[in-house]
Amino acid sequence: MSAHLVHQLRDGTIKDVLDIAAYQAKDPDPVDQDQPPNPTESNAYGLTVDRKGNALIADAAGNDVIRVTPDGVAVTVARFDIQDVSTDQLPADLPIPLPDPLPATIPAEAVPTTVTVGQDGAIYVGELKGFPFHTGSSNIWRIRPDAEGAWCSVEKPTDCSLYSSGYTAIQDIAFGSSGRLFVYELAKDGVLAFEAGMEPGGTFPPAVLLQVDKDHRGDRRTELAAGQLSQPGGVVVVNNDVYVTDGVFSDGRLSKIDD
Repeated sequence: MSAHLVHQLRDGTIKDVLDIAAYQAKDPDPVDQDQPPNPTESNAYGLTVDRKGNALIADAAGNDVIRVTPDGVAVTVARFDIQDVSTDQLPADLPIPLPDPLPATIPAEAVPTTVTVGQDGAIYVGELKGFPFHTGSSNIWRIRPDAEGAWCSVEKPTDCSLYSSGYTAIQDIAFGSSGRLFVYELAKDGVLAFEAGMEPGGTFPPAVLLQVDKDHRGDRRTELAAGQLSQPGGVVVVNNDVYVTDGVFSDGRLSKIDD
């Protein structure tokens, strides 16, 4: 199945700008961990527009961010490295084959799910972090606004830096006009807890919406609407008012969040 980036022009015309899957087929992921390997897999998940009117796409399967001009010229802005993640939270009854003995860590893919532009014009990307889906293993990256081929890695980054870490299965991020960051997470206990909600008779766990204030002391994180959100979609800030979508697998709703 192919995903396309389209652009609605001022006169209402819909223009097909880019076949994203076709682009990724020619731009394989160099750190693909799939078994069997699938380095050209694509799952365009996050979308924003930069200050020059170009689209920025976070591809969760391709582990990269693509910049696309209105005329359809595409370039890979950044790629995301694997990171060794602890296996100590994996349940014994997980219904997939695991190595025996189980190693202490597994190289996990970044799975970038969201991209936005900060007040400084830089590109910010949040990740879900792949299997073994350990809580607290997801990162937020800052990438130079004019970057091409940036390398986002905890070891040797290029044109990319670790902005904030210690999150769990990020679905979306957004900045307010004051520079305050909002981070929307799938669930406190991560992907496996969320997937349990899809089982017959299962219950989806609450989503987590964090307000993040950065200063010289580091990140100060405050949970908003605790226990009131589930099955998160996205977050946006308009005139410092925070809006979220949730219930994406049930009723679906748009809510304004009071801080």
